[in-house]
Amino acid sequence: MPMENKDFSKASVNNDRNGFADRTGSYPKQGSINSPSVNDKARGTTRVNVELGGASADIDLEIKEEPASIYPNSQVKETASGHIIETDDTPGGERVMIRHRTGSGVEMRADGTVVYGSVANTIRVTAHDEKVIVDGDGELHYNGNLKLKVSGDFDLEVGGDFNVKVEGDVDQTIKRGYKQDIGGSKEVQIIESKSETIGIDATTFIHGNNTSIIKKSNGLFVGEDQAQNIGGTLVMTAEKEITLSSKSVNIAASSLAMLGDSGTIGGTDMVYYGKTAHIPRINSTSIHATTFHGDLNGVAEKANEANKAGTAAVGPAGTGGTPTVTTATNKVTAEPTTSLLNDALENSSIGIKRVDIDTSKGLFNRLNRLDHYGGVSKTDLTTRQVRSKLRDPNNINNETFTGACIAEGILSPFFSREAILTVDRIVSNDKSLRIPSTIMGNPANPMERFIGTPNSVNKTDALPDAKFNPVFQEGSISSRTRLAEGITMATFLGGVGDPVTLTHILDDGERLNLAKQYTLHTRILKAVNSHKAVREFKDFRLQVVEGLYRPEIGEDLDVSDGINYLMSRGRAVVYELINEKGEIAVEKTFDLAVYFKDNIQFEKMILDYDNYNPDDSLNAQIIIVMPEITPPWEVIYTNKIETRYNNFSQVTNELMEALPTT
Repeated sequence: MPMENKDFSKASVNNDRNGFADRTGSYPKQGSINSPSVNDKARGTTRVNVELGGASADIDLEIKEEPASIYPNSQVKETASGHIIETDDTPGGERVMIRHRTGSGVEMRADGTVVYGSVANTIRVTAHDEKVIVDGDGELHYNGNLKLKVSGDFDLEVGGDFNVKVEGDVDQTIKRGYKQDIGGSKEVQIIESKSETIGIDATTFIHGNNTSIIKKSNGLFVGEDQAQNIGGTLVMTAEKEITLSSKSVNIAASSLAMLGDSGTIGGTDMVYYGKTAHIPRINSTSIHATTFHGDLNGVAEKANEANKAGTAAVGPAGTGGTPTVTTATNKVTAEPTTSLLNDALENSSIGIKRVDIDTSKGLFNRLNRLDHYGGVSKTDLTTRQVRSKLRDPNNINNETFTGACIAEGILSPFFSREAILTVDRIVSNDKSLRIPSTIMGNPANPMERFIGTPNSVNKTDALPDAKFNPVFQEGSISSRTRLAEGITMATFLGGVGDPVTLTHILDDGERLNLAKQYTLHTRILKAVNSHKAVREFKDFRLQVVEGLYRPEIGEDLDVSDGINYLMSRGRAVVYELINEKGEIAVEKTFDLAVYFKDNIQFEKMILDYDNYNPDDSLNAQIIIVMPEITPPWEVIYTNKIETRYNNFSQVTNELMEALPTT
């Protein structure tokens, strides 16, 4: 008896003729109508894996491509909701996979690689001990926050170098001691200030030399005593003046020289001891000495008596006397004249040491890069950070900044090229024809195309889920504030392009406004990274590379056409689409921009290309500008689009695809 051909395209819960129909309407599944009953994954016509999305920037997952399954090597068990258990013996593609309907699961691939993927949370609890051994390298990347708590000791041993890079602050609280043993040298560079407070004592023991170089002033304040004991020579010189004052000053030396061509020495009760004085004039009311040599001007006391004797009566003759004569020393040293002192102060070994410290600011500019970069950055920059800075027109026109970046090899010399070299696809702002990625129900013709209504201005309320409404969250807004499932404020602060913190924003109201603006951007991330998102981008990850922007003290942001100004207010965010190799998917970025144009609400979307990389390679990003929220949550979406190249506008109301030229 010949088999009757059945058309299952119109299967219905009411069609239970002969008892073979599925009363639930689950079967036949989409794609299986008029097809063999063997699972399409076992036949190799369809292949699914554990959902990973893309990698993170600069992290290669090293996932190898595997051949499609060859029947009957693959055994597949798939439930009505989509759970899959697969064992595959296809040559070159041998694998075992357990996959949840959402895409989470574990997969053991042909080369022995074990892949774990979770589209939601991952929870692991170990009741006893846990040991992990990795013979190769490891990489961890958290797009949010990470908290590590150890109840006991935390021992960390590093066989090589230990490199830590922190874009924000480091805050350490240590209740007891802190000990460091360093076998080599220690270098510390601080661009701004240093403050140190010690509660009790401080001791510094230096076996070699100690040199302190201070360009400006140095102050030392001691509440009690200070002792300086020096085994060799103490040299103190000052170009202008030295002031030494105290209630009592003691200076003792076996050989003492005090020289000056003018000034005052002495006081009311001063007592002087010495051997020789070379003094042209002495002003005094009384001088006592055993012997005088030279001429005296005036009348001595005994001379007055002699005058009286001359007028007295003549008496008997007296005996002659013998005077005692003491010869005065004639020791002479160099007279400290003005010319002699000037020569000694300027040219001798005891002269003033002239101090000139970094007068050209060369050393300072090597430390603080603000002048080097034309006021744009205090620290050395990477190409990603340069790209972020160049979004502002004022920075593009800063020749000191761009010239320094080119000289350092972190910016292509062709950064000012104004037009895309090679153009491919161009899409207008009208809605595009698309194949639906999520099909409602079980229609007979699911591949029928549709076209939506054109984008238009839309005024609406953007109230988020109450669970993630920043207005209702306790405490001040921080990097840990949750904005959506799996998304915190940290997502928009720690981008790989130009990461910042919230420490410079002290006003709680300003932080709250930022958090509210970023709730609009969570929908952009969910549109690609969620397991419920469009399947076209399931092997890619949308990553924030530039979120909140913090201008340097020397930057003057353009408030009229500057993306960085909008980023500083939480309205603009820069995204990259990353593949499984950790690279930007340049071609797919254009497809994503088209998808966003048709399905996402925004104020403006910019498809942004540039050749800023030093090798002149093409970079592709998407900039989403959200409207400013009018309290409490009102927004106006205008849905404008633009294509830029090297920050020069190419077209408005159109998306233009640039092709790599290198």
